[in-house]
Amino acid sequence: MLHIRYYQEEGSGDQMAYLAWQPPGTDHFVPIPKSQWLSVREAKAGGIESRDQKLTARAELKVVNSYWIYDSQDQQATLVKFTCKARDGIAGLATAGGKIVETKWDFGDGLTATGDSVEHVYFRLGRPVVKLTVTDDKGRTDSVMISPNIFQVDVVAAAYSYGDAKQYEKAAAGYDVTKMEREDLRLYAEFWKNLERDKPFIHAAQTFVDRFGEQPPAKEQAGELAESAATAALKADVYDPAKAKKLMQWAADHTERPHVKAERMLRLAKLLAWDTGDWAEAEKLAQRVRDATAKHEGKEMRLLERAATIVLGDVALLNAKYEDAGGWYQRAEEAGPNKADVPARMAKLGSAPYLVEDLLGRDEYDHALKAIDQWEDEFPTQKLEGLTFFWRGKTLFVRKPGELALRWLVMSERVNPRGLHVSEAVWLRANTLMAMGRWRDAMDQLMRIRTQFTHSEYFTKAEEKMKLCEEKMK
Repeated sequence: MLHIRYYQEEGSGDQMAYLAWQPPGTDHFVPIPKSQWLSVREAKAGGIESRDQKLTARAELKVVNSYWIYDSQDQQATLVKFTCKARDGIAGLATAGGKIVETKWDFGDGLTATGDSVEHVYFRLGRPVVKLTVTDDKGRTDSVMISPNIFQVDVVAAAYSYGDAKQYEKAAAGYDVTKMEREDLRLYAEFWKNLERDKPFIHAAQTFVDRFGEQPPAKEQAGELAESAATAALKADVYDPAKAKKLMQWAADHTERPHVKAERMLRLAKLLAWDTGDWAEAEKLAQRVRDATAKHEGKEMRLLERAATIVLGDVALLNAKYEDAGGWYQRAEEAGPNKADVPARMAKLGSAPYLVEDLLGRDEYDHALKAIDQWEDEFPTQKLEGLTFFWRGKTLFVRKPGELALRWLVMSERVNPRGLHVSEAVWLRANTLMAMGRWRDAMDQLMRIRTQFTHSEYFTKAEEKMKLCEEKMK
């Protein structure tokens, strides 16, 4: 009796089977020659036939391609095309004595679509059960199930190809997040987050929180999404402090991890201080975290205590209590994990503006903002110089002139009205106001340049801008 043991290794490329044998008296395997195989006839599956059924639903699918989502934890999206082949046994999308009036697809992830040919993006691996239901104008219906194989594609083979971000953005836009299954919705939100498409990400994250946030298996995931969405809601293109506050408050309230709770409370305190003007509440939260962390040892707790100290300085700064702010900032700077000696400190402070300027020159706005965040975190006393506020305002101006850029430019002058950056800050304020259509306010700033900064490089430039403002105000 002959026994054959067959091993199949599932990969992501084309598949091949190899059958060999070890002839008697030899110590190695050789392939079985083609001449030893019986000839077989090729068989092909045909259409579904039924003697009495007048309408038969039949579906075909094709995996179009896959897309590895940039900067994610190996997250893959897969685009599948489905085609309806419903027929009456004769031809076409027609039935005996009638025609198809509805073709509905249920994709197995909570989403549905209609149409004879549709495309759908899956955000998780597996074998979703897709249901096609067809109805003709006689009221007859039929359904069929089909399952695409969505597996991890780490090597592009002949049968697969990579998609691109724009293709997947277009295909996945407008999905009904109120219908999606929990894990599909989480991955859908992560998809938009990693593509830095803030509006759909915030919408998907908020829906996940509303639908699944109170369920124990999803509570921590919801908290992470809420925290990230709160950060996204503070970006210039979608700036919505009220939504950010709501999301961050939810994230802080829905975690059992003390360290994470403290971090989120501090982020909420910073948001309240800088974005909603709830200074008293911000001070209360920061003090609460500082008092709690002061009772514990460990590097993480010291960093949280330091971060809370900076927020207390921010509250004092925003209330124009500059001496108090300086005291808090100095404490935080002295408690820094990478406290630098005087020469190193001067070198870092001297290079910081050039780093931001270089990033702006390369249109790397997010990296520029992160560099400013690091600058302020390591040397919080710099806030009293107004320079970090100026560079934050300038970065936002270059990216998109608007209210947020204006706010930081105003702050840069308020805390240090004699700073060397003030003339450019006023110039940028004027240009921001013009971009916003606030011509009279822009004229006021341009007049300041003509009267207060007569030796600046903006003195001559301001005259041309004033003529434009005058024309617009007529």
